[in-house]
Amino acid sequence: DNYVLFNNSLWRIISVENDNTIKIIKDDSLDSMPFDEEGYRNNDNNTYCTSNDGCNEWGINNNISGGLYTTQNATINDYLNNDYYSTLSENSKKYIEKHDFNVGRIYLGYEDTNYGQHVSHASATIQQYWIALLNTYDYIIASLDENCTNIYRAKEENGGYCKNQNYLNKTYNQWTLNGTSLSNKSWVWAIDNGMTNALEAKESREIRPVLYLKSNIYISGKGTKLEPYQLLDN
Repeated sequence: DNYVLFNNSLWRIISVENDNTIKIIKDDSLDSMPFDEEGYRNNDNNTYCTSNDGCNEWGINNNISGGLYTTQNATINDYLNNDYYSTLSENSKKYIEKHDFNVGRIYLGYEDTNYGQHVSHASATIQQYWIALLNTYDYIIASLDENCTNIYRAKEENGGYCKNQNYLNKTYNQWTLNGTSLSNKSWVWAIDNGMTNALEAKESREIRPVLYLKSNIYISGKGTKLEPYQLLDN
């Protein structure tokens, strides 16, 4: 019972944060597109992104590691915070909180990693946006399967447990917010057929926007798909 009607479409509640904002994700995809198009970032102005396979850095970052930096956002970042944001109604925009997102890399998982380590890695880089994507660790914790403990356990060759009893799982393949590692600059975490997978950023996957609702909103409804929560003016 975590459905919300926002901007005349169905969204799902991911979490209620410590600041009482409500993190939600669109229940269906907007479209399919690359995380970062090949050649979208100018290599002369982005010392971190030097390949033609796209880049796993979500936004502008002046100090990635060892003096490496990006001066441009990923393709999908620009799309969500410019093109898509502009399509939202003014009434819907007033409910959105510009919020911190954990955009750091979640390193390729091994069996002894855990959810807490995933959060720690992702929160190593925090940036504010109106809209972003699902954190990879949000997908892990959404599963009710007790075997779903980390990214490693969500991969097909290691059971793919995290697709089980997971309301965030969809039949299509979708991007998440997090890259994998500094040594694999073009690799980004995606969810393919319910299982985590590292893909080159230039590939196309479905996009499901994630945003935060303000802490002072009022709601009505039951939260079901037929009677979703609706946002009210306070």
